[in-house]
Amino acid sequence: MTATHRVGARPESEPRRRVWPAEPRVLATVRRVLLGWLAELGFSDAVAQDLVLATNEAASNAVEHAYPGAEQDCSAIVTVSLWVDPRDVHIEVVDRGVWRPVPTGPTGRGRGIPLMHQLVRFVEIRGGADGTTTLLRHPLPATAAAGGATS
Repeated sequence: MTATHRVGARPESEPRRRVWPAEPRVLATVRRVLLGWLAELGFSDAVAQDLVLATNEAASNAVEHAYPGAEQDCSAIVTVSLWVDPRDVHIEVVDRGVWRPVPTGPTGRGRGIPLMHQLVRFVEIRGGADGTTTLLRHPLPATAAAGGATS
């Protein structure tokens, strides 16, 4: 695992970034680490849990869909980054796997993306030959937006 931690106390900051193997067993760690980052920014438990759930959906999609047949491939990774601007927290989930278009017909699955849209103010998913990037953006709590967050 590679880790870089650089979020500061001021509203605008450099990103925190962690890289994990694209394996289901790491998703609990992704959730726990992200929850810690969000707590430092002063998010309420309820809002932090919503952001963690949305991020978990994006990371789960990367783990499950981006690297077909890559169970032993050490290049199969998921990167989660977090940074803030004066108004919003940004959470980005990136894989370098294969883009698979969203099915148009009923599959009995596919609730994760609509769930992300319900939980987070802004969701953008960009997919292409070099993988998929999911960007989640949500308003900062009032204390962090005013510069009151601590690291």
